[in-house]
Amino acid sequence: MRKLVPIDQLSPAYLDQLREDFERNLLLNAGTDKYPRLVQTGDLTKLRTHLTVHTLLPWTDLGITAGGQAAATSDFWGTGALVAATPIIYTGAGAGAVLAANEFVCIYGLSAPDAAPSVHTVMLQVTAATTLAIWNTQEMWASRQPIAVSPEAGYWAGQDNCFVSVTGFVKAADARGVGDYLELLGMICMPKGAVVSV
Repeated sequence: MRKLVPIDQLSPAYLDQLREDFERNLLLNAGTDKYPRLVQTGDLTKLRTHLTVHTLLPWTDLGITAGGQAAATSDFWGTGALVAATPIIYTGAGAGAVLAANEFVCIYGLSAPDAAPSVHTVMLQVTAATTLAIWNTQEMWASRQPIAVSPEAGYWAGQDNCFVSVTGFVKAADARGVGDYLELLGMICMPKGAVVSV
């Protein structure tokens, strides 16, 4: 997978095309088993009558419990306190988020809205033996907007372990229990009408 590219180096049209491509891939991946004819024809309009894609949420979709997140009322991105050179698991309460059979996820970038960001490395994995990407965030910090995307997304299929770990410099947690506010930019695809919860 390629590196993260700060969005101020990319055109708005290119960013829109990337997101559309990622959404298309998610729909096709999610529809392969149940709707093979629609996938073969590439009919996204009909696939969308059965499947929905929405922005990836930390608690609702991934069950992140770091940084004071533990319920739908605290569905925000936060890492918890950081210890130098010690990775912390950013999804699924320390073990990664095991997706339901009908959930498909892609993560394609990061946003660091923190006033003093500390996380310098983000690793996307399916298992400890399967690494999809290792992203360094420091180039993103140097840009005018602390948002970066990769031209290639990390994808997880139903029942995969969506495992994301972050490593940063020492940083204590604030009053909300958050060390760094680091948002994973991504999408999740699931059947229409499915219960949206972990």
